[in-house]
Amino acid sequence: MSGYMKSVKDREKKAPHDCEKGIAFAKCNERLSPCPKRVLNECGISGGEAIFTSPDNPSVTLAAVNLDLSCFKKPQIIIEFSSQITFEGPLDLLFTLPSANSEIVLDYTLVSSQNGSEVNIGNWTYERLIPAGTISTFMGVPITTTDTFSFNKCICQSLCPGCITYFVRVKALVVTQRQDFTAMQAVPNARATVFNGEIIASVQEM
Repeated sequence: MSGYMKSVKDREKKAPHDCEKGIAFAKCNERLSPCPKRVLNECGISGGEAIFTSPDNPSVTLAAVNLDLSCFKKPQIIIEFSSQITFEGPLDLLFTLPSANSEIVLDYTLVSSQNGSEVNIGNWTYERLIPAGTISTFMGVPITTTDTFSFNKCICQSLCPGCITYFVRVKALVVTQRQDFTAMQAVPNARATVFNGEIIASVQEM
């Protein structure tokens, strides 16, 4: 009988100490080896560009990834997301009062969707503040910055979850505005443009 068909204890006793011989000896029978874990990697679809000049602007879906988890009994999922944000402020070149801060706060939400039901997985916040003193030194010329905003999340799904979609929404919580008393309305004084939303999902059996 071949040594590969013997028990694990027998193989350990007879395994040579020399490394190379040990590797050759370790060519094992599939029945004596643990099955490799199932692994899945999926790149999502970008949802395009989002522009915010007011907290009243609707939320925008930046990216989504669809996962068929029917082959997984109990999957562990790692979601990785990244995006670019360009901030501009103040937009009103004549509005340079010392008290005029320029600020924007964005809320990123990771959501799962299955069979028409959505679950909020988590929230992350991006904030950019340009103090009034900095603005006044630029004599009303808008300051523009571009940042990368990213996050990752580990999710342990329930047994045999089937097909799930994960997506990321973004919404403005704070956008600096000034009051135009002539027009009797608020005028945008900051702008955030969110683009290059990318989402990747990595899955393996727990």
